[in-house]
Amino acid sequence: MTRKGTRATYPTVYLSDDEIMKHGAFVRVVLRGRGVPEEDIADLAQETLFGAWHSMTVGRFRPNPDIPLETAVRVWLRRIALNNAGHELGRAWRRHEQRETARILALRAAVTIEYERTIDASRMLRSLQRLTPTLRSVLALAAMGFQLKEIARRLGIPVGTAAARVVYGRKVLARRNRRWRRW
Repeated sequence: MTRKGTRATYPTVYLSDDEIMKHGAFVRVVLRGRGVPEEDIADLAQETLFGAWHSMTVGRFRPNPDIPLETAVRVWLRRIALNNAGHELGRAWRRHEQRETARILALRAAVTIEYERTIDASRMLRSLQRLTPTLRSVLALAAMGFQLKEIARRLGIPVGTAAARVVYGRKVLARRNRRWRRW
């Protein structure tokens, strides 16, 4: 009989790999019960069985001779599976946190950019509204991609006048935009 806190030293037992592998379904049930995602169960069960086989080959499987061997193997495999599941769930949580953090940072950056663009667009629209109707119409046509000749033809003004209004309107908007940027 062993005292509490001391480790019993029973004789080492060696099993064949087939005897360990036949408990694969049991290990999968343990992992599923521990909450391991279904897509990870097969890999983790294989890792558990390989780890058990490796531990057994180096002499770490020392079951109590008073317990039936089949029960001792299941208890041992269950302990290894629970350990592996805990490690895997910790790794999965860290992976999830990293993905989630990256997603949140990307979303925050996109929202900030969109928010700044919205503010800039709103300010630009206010500036355009403060322009005279003639400057506003010339700049609107220029913004839509029309050439100076087409702008002049549509508005019924000379090409030189259209060019002067486009230049002047852009200068006025640039000056107002610079004022905002100083803030």
